[in-house]
Amino acid sequence: MSVFHLKYRPNKISELDLTDVSDKLTKILGSKDMPQSWLFAGPKGSGKTSAARILAKSINCLDPDGVEPCDKCKNCQEIMRGNSLDIIEIDGASNRGVDDIRNLKDSAYLSPINLKKKVVIIDEVHMLTREAFNALLKVLEEPPKNLIFVLCTTDDNKIPETVLSRLCQIRFIKGNKESLKKSLNKIIKGEKIKIDEDAINYILEKSDGSFRNLQRNFNEIFLQTGKKISLKDIEGYLLKNGEYEGKNLEEDLMAGEVEVILEKLEKMAGDGVNFADLREKWLQYFQTKMLSFYGLGT
Repeated sequence: MSVFHLKYRPNKISELDLTDVSDKLTKILGSKDMPQSWLFAGPKGSGKTSAARILAKSINCLDPDGVEPCDKCKNCQEIMRGNSLDIIEIDGASNRGVDDIRNLKDSAYLSPINLKKKVVIIDEVHMLTREAFNALLKVLEEPPKNLIFVLCTTDDNKIPETVLSRLCQIRFIKGNKESLKKSLNKIIKGEKIKIDEDAINYILEKSDGSFRNLQRNFNEIFLQTGKKISLKDIEGYLLKNGEYEGKNLEEDLMAGEVEVILEKLEKMAGDGVNFADLREKWLQYFQTKMLSFYGLGT
């Protein structure tokens, strides 16, 4: 069984879920002076990493259609399979120290093996230490001509201004109802699923603007219900995943309703609720409350 968020991941610039991002990339890549250092900033699940990989293909494609990669040449195929030695992807949260960036620099400065340009993608780059940013800055100031950096972040406010000033910045946002529905309809059509309009609207509402959440949630619903989905089916799925039992649990915690909380948790455990997902929702809830309390916004 295919995983929807992988099977229906965009492969071309024109397939990106956010039209504004697609238009900006098309314009910039079509210009004579293409940037060597990029910043993709926006919320989780908005398509930053997918866009970074498409950018890598566009730059290295042997038979492009304008700025669009062909997805058929050996360079595109290597990148799509994820086995190109010239595409380096690291997680800034777990490789955040100055030594990590120095090691990355040593590797990045080597000439490409197969591709025209080496592409370094750093996810969650805002997690780097100050010393690591200083080391990265030296690379960004004088990068080799065959090296491209794509920095991805959910919090560009934590990136030093000296680094930001050297990046071509592309802003990603949460999906609106129209763009989310377009993304969902690709799956519905591709999998030949029959689904009620009320069910579609409910799924869109619960995605929180995240294309990845939308696709993952719909994948799990599909596995539970099959190719005919109604609003009742989805309500049953959400019930199984703690949507109803847990919706007021945050308020219970704030009010100190210990017995009520324990009863709800016991029932949720019996229903097989995914507590890892629920914990993430609680953390987000209390983070929002704390920021609001101190007048910092969200």
